[in-house]
Amino acid sequence: MKVCRYTGYGDITSAAKNAEVFSSRNGLTNLTQRSSLFGQLRLRHLWPLLRHARLIGREAWSRAKRNHGRFAELQPAEATRYRRPISIFLKKRGSAGIAPIVERHIDQAMPKGSICLCRDLIWPCTEDATRAMLGLPDEGWGVYRDPMLQFMIGGEPDPILGIVTRLRARHVLEQEVRRQRTSPVAGGLIAHLIQWESGGQSFSDTEIPGSVWMILGGYIGTEYFLSSALNYFSEHAHARREFLNNPHVRSSAIEELLRYFTPGRQSQRLITSRCVVEGEQYENGDVAILDWAAGNFDERVFVNPEDIDFNRSNRDHLSFGAGAHYCIGAGFAREFSGLFLVRFLEAFPHYKIDASKSVRYQYPSLAGFDTLPADLAARPLDAVAGHGPDAR
Repeated sequence: MKVCRYTGYGDITSAAKNAEVFSSRNGLTNLTQRSSLFGQLRLRHLWPLLRHARLIGREAWSRAKRNHGRFAELQPAEATRYRRPISIFLKKRGSAGIAPIVERHIDQAMPKGSICLCRDLIWPCTEDATRAMLGLPDEGWGVYRDPMLQFMIGGEPDPILGIVTRLRARHVLEQEVRRQRTSPVAGGLIAHLIQWESGGQSFSDTEIPGSVWMILGGYIGTEYFLSSALNYFSEHAHARREFLNNPHVRSSAIEELLRYFTPGRQSQRLITSRCVVEGEQYENGDVAILDWAAGNFDERVFVNPEDIDFNRSNRDHLSFGAGAHYCIGAGFAREFSGLFLVRFLEAFPHYKIDASKSVRYQYPSLAGFDTLPADLAARPLDAVAGHGPDAR
């Protein structure tokens, strides 16, 4: 298997829109890893595989029948059946019910003084908002979060056991869907998909969890983006004030920060027919990597891409992808991120992050912070000594 990488904005968007040659039918990530799975089989895998043989068999069957609901792993025409009702739901729901969740988490953080912004605020707030949008209960959240996070960052110590763990998580999700068929959570995506019917067809207990699983992957990117944005605002007080004091600049600022701190750095596609990339020939079965982060810094598209410019006229970044697999939750992520950042900066206008203790992760697929220790009640430096970043 050969791997080619697209780094130019135009090349990336062209490949993303060419679903015939650059297919997503085997998923959007970890294609290169999957090619070597059989070579990684060991005796320790025997019991887990036998124990969950039924789940593995069902997974193989749903893939063969192409009714698993995971729309990101289907060609555009097939994916439309699943994406349409989700798009309708997200458009209708908007950010309803999100503001009280953000307020509650901000209020809980206020008396603490010093916290880890990631673990104590961003993660729990984003996860609560995601659960509310999906209609998932609080209990058992780790069953979904842990395997999804490991898969997204590509950091599974054992890929085969990782597959088994994700199958178990989707099985738990199927059980929740069955429960909500009799006791739906009002206002949640699961209840919406249960009630959806089009052309006399409804969604099965396999399809709904598959679609919900796709949405679950998106919230992690939102967490990583918010961590990068708050770290930037901590280091650049003038940008923090501009964002907070000028509501008209917030929308463009969010887009510029998304471009600069691309949370989902790359995706993969399966090459399904012979093609030539930069003079080199690739065949059916090879893999193309779409480097969204590199595309966002293409000087032919973005003037001075290394600078953060809240007034940048070109906002067509690639942080939510391109083509038929453009992130279906992009609107929700934008609204939530904007709401969170504004409310946070209003509550803690002089917060300061301890850079010496921050831990930044940059995986092939995701980038952001895992640890961001912050003093929420820090005073502006100019109030203490008449100089420093807040005095500019």
